[in-house]
Amino acid sequence: GVTSLAILAFLATGNVPDQGEYAPVLDRGIGWVLANAQPSGFIHYADGSSHGPMYEHAAATLMLSEIYGMSERPEIPAAIQAAVRVIVNAQNSEGGWRYQPHSRDADVSVTVLQILALRGAQHAGMVVPAETIERAIKYVKLCADRGGGFYYQTRSGKPGYARTGAGVTSLEVCGEFDADETRRGLDYLIANIGADKESEGNYHYGIYYAAQAVYQAKDPRRWQQWFPPIRDQVLSKQNDGAYWDSEHGPAYGTTMMLLTLSIPCRYLPIYQR
Repeated sequence: GVTSLAILAFLATGNVPDQGEYAPVLDRGIGWVLANAQPSGFIHYADGSSHGPMYEHAAATLMLSEIYGMSERPEIPAAIQAAVRVIVNAQNSEGGWRYQPHSRDADVSVTVLQILALRGAQHAGMVVPAETIERAIKYVKLCADRGGGFYYQTRSGKPGYARTGAGVTSLEVCGEFDADETRRGLDYLIANIGADKESEGNYHYGIYYAAQAVYQAKDPRRWQQWFPPIRDQVLSKQNDGAYWDSEHGPAYGTTMMLLTLSIPCRYLPIYQR
């Protein structure tokens, strides 16, 4: 998962796999991800100890979709379409996704990445059933609280900043810009702009999805209000002007912060308004 996200961070900062200083790094990373694609289309590092293989799979699917057209590797289109089938088949009865491919329950954190992967694949010209997107939208809306925040699961626990960013981003990339859940969620993100109060374990994830959500908002004034203090907060956490720590190590922390800061550059298709 981190490898795919790191490749996205390179792309988001204007690097491409076939030219430039980091081209060899990107090409090796892409090759490693493709080498871990199973015959079923499931992309997962089988020798790893991750408890969330659907995270890994969705991150890889999104990365391959975003890099499609930039890389000359002929196996990428088939890998994307096969990966899409895995996501479609893994959607559970609630309309969402969970850590494992065949789960009875779902949560908004896993679901948002599956939705981004599916939308990225659509942008790359792949076939995604409309019913899959429609059911995902219904699930995400069920995770919304009337106060604006989003729950981790449907009406489970309490609303939080990270899951609200994930929920709003999910709805926006599906075109639900005018939904009440989207509007209230954006109000929540603006009102609770100090996301640093979240537990450190959710910080990088929360900031990233909140940034996507606010950037995609129809009213650009939301972004103008939200981004400057968050940008300064993120930069203040950088170590030696080079990297960011995280509970999953500096590679993950640096990747998520680069993805966050690079959103207004709009190099990635998924960032397009």
